[in-house]
Amino acid sequence: MPDELGAAVPVVVISADWKTRTLLTAQLDHEGFEAFGVDSIPEAYNTLKRQELIPALVIIDTLSQDIKFAFLELLAELCAGAALLLISGAADSTSSVTWPGNVFSLSKPVSIGQIAVKAAEIARLSSKSL
Repeated sequence: MPDELGAAVPVVVISADWKTRTLLTAQLDHEGFEAFGVDSIPEAYNTLKRQELIPALVIIDTLSQDIKFAFLELLAELCAGAALLLISGAADSTSSVTWPGNVFSLSKPVSIGQIAVKAAEIARLSSKSL
């Protein structure tokens, strides 16, 4: 999904489950996003810092992550202004997650297509607020 200038919107997919990460990244790329996937929050932080890339959206599959809040805080500082989409189980508590931008969530079970649709909605909302 291109932004208002026609550039692809950068999205980071964080999931330790390689199938989810690969399928979601491919679906988002197909939808016009510039998506890349990593398997952990520390890897996302290191990759983004090295590439000096600030994503518009960060998607975290919380079921596949042992979330270390210190790394999440570092990632949040690096991605200031980016929206966060948490994919979690119905019983997971993500209320303790602090993030400087808008926070959205979806509960599993959820399909890759449903996540991509939500990502597009978030990208549209984000581009309107600029």
